[in-house]
Amino acid sequence: MEAGAGSSNAGISFCFAAEWEDWDARLNTAYGTLLDQQAELAADNAAFNARIPDAVESLRTMQRHWIAFRDAACEWEAVQWGGGTGAGPASGACLMGLTAQQTLFLEERVK
Repeated sequence: MEAGAGSSNAGISFCFAAEWEDWDARLNTAYGTLLDQQAELAADNAAFNARIPDAVESLRTMQRHWIAFRDAACEWEAVQWGGGTGAGPASGACLMGLTAQQTLFLEERVK
């Protein structure tokens, strides 16, 4: 954002989008690893007690709800700009920030 056109709203939005793509790739990697790990946990849990909720489905449900939350939160953030040109950068910053938080959360669970 500090270079040339990076200080424009379009440039700021582009920067947030580029960083969001990096975070999203990391998130998808961590999520895939967790799905594999949770499949093992689900099998262990089922052998122990069939009434324990399926770990894979619980992870999928959590992630679907998180996506819905992220999208709604970032739409709300954009609305705060009343249709102005700051809505794009605000939404981009929101998407990037919430995706980064979720990525770190999932990566921590992989450990």
